[in-house]
Amino acid sequence: MVIGLVYLLGTRDYLGLGVTNPDPEAVTILSSFTPDGATPLSWWWKLLFTAVTLSCGFKGGEVTPLFFIGAALGNAFATLTSAPVDLFAGLGFIAVFAGATNTPLACTLMGIELFGGHYAVYFATACFVAYFFSGHSGIYASQRISVPKRARETLPPDVTLREVSALNDAKGNFSPSFQRPRLNPSDDTMMSSENHVLSNAMGKIHIYLTPRDRVPASGFWEKMIPRLTYREIVQAAKKDGLKSASSFMTHYGFCNGGKIETKGSEAPNPNLTLCVELIDDKSALEDFCKRHAGLLSGHMIVYKHVEHWNVQARPVVEGGTSPNGDTNGNSPLREPVEDA
Repeated sequence: MVIGLVYLLGTRDYLGLGVTNPDPEAVTILSSFTPDGATPLSWWWKLLFTAVTLSCGFKGGEVTPLFFIGAALGNAFATLTSAPVDLFAGLGFIAVFAGATNTPLACTLMGIELFGGHYAVYFATACFVAYFFSGHSGIYASQRISVPKRARETLPPDVTLREVSALNDAKGNFSPSFQRPRLNPSDDTMMSSENHVLSNAMGKIHIYLTPRDRVPASGFWEKMIPRLTYREIVQAAKKDGLKSASSFMTHYGFCNGGKIETKGSEAPNPNLTLCVELIDDKSALEDFCKRHAGLLSGHMIVYKHVEHWNVQARPVVEGGTSPNGDTNGNSPLREPVEDA
């Protein structure tokens, strides 16, 4: 497809990085800063070449093509509005990248570094406007959202761009509130009466502490390499054979009567409450707490009764015949027997 586009346009200007080109008449990032250095649609052609390459599974770049697209787009706007070409090319250069990476402040500083501080206000305006209008999308799917861009949006804490994309509705519009996906009533596999959910009682404890809590050190090397309490608890749970153990950070609150702590915007807050969750039978959890009293002493521990659900799907053989030979799918299913 890329080769076909090259023959269609009759130029190789949109191949490669596009920073420079041996042909002095070619469209490049540098030429976009000069009058007549780009065509009104150069930004579109570079965008198309890059999109085709990436969507076909090839490596098409994640930084330099954005610089090319932005600079060429700035050139087109400057030509259209009779504005300074070099200024608008610079604004497009940093603004498109700011919108794609959700980093307006860093791109503003990058603009000052590359083009000087005389137009810092213009750089900041372009970058933050691009950042706002790019929505919750970007080239880094694992990037986490600390604060939603729109006030009415409610998102789970530290949700990633990839997870936000999964929350979009069928029309492609963002759902303003986080909701669990509902089962499709037409999905026979999910809604079939042949499927069963078995439940049995279990227990869950939450242990509240902070990331900086450490196991008391007894020797020189233990003092040099401290052991974090929450990691020791999870490792002990694994060693003792508990069914589940995990730790997760909170974002705002206090524990054990301490002061209110909040999540840091740049660096993690070591005083923010951390929760370790252990799941198993109540008796197993009690034995664990007794066995590791030295680890758990002094920390708030909360126990809660929960249920363990075991979903068992009834297999259906080809042709709609159930394993017991009934073809209408309405025969009673023998109740599964739980393991002791």
